[in-house]
Amino acid sequence: MAKLTQQDIDNGTVYVLAERTIRHRIPRALRIKARMDEGQKLSDYELEYLLNLLEDVHELEPFLEEHPEWTGVAGKMARLYAEIADEAMQNELKGG
Repeated sequence: MAKLTQQDIDNGTVYVLAERTIRHRIPRALRIKARMDEGQKLSDYELEYLLNLLEDVHELEPFLEEHPEWTGVAGKMARLYAEIADEAMQNELKGG
């Protein structure tokens, strides 16, 4: 059996990250954002989900340093999460 190279491992990591982001994270974040746009509050479950995403982003920093081609995607996702957090805070303050 052939030994995996670092490039093989990196390619697998990129594939998994892309798949998870496209199929799960973006659609779910957009659903949460739609609820925030309607003036609703974050559920405890949604808050926990967003906190876990922030932890994941922090853990990805070394990967992003080695693969700067992903920083644009990571930046867009971070902005989306920031928008959700801002709207959630506004909704809490309004009592929505």
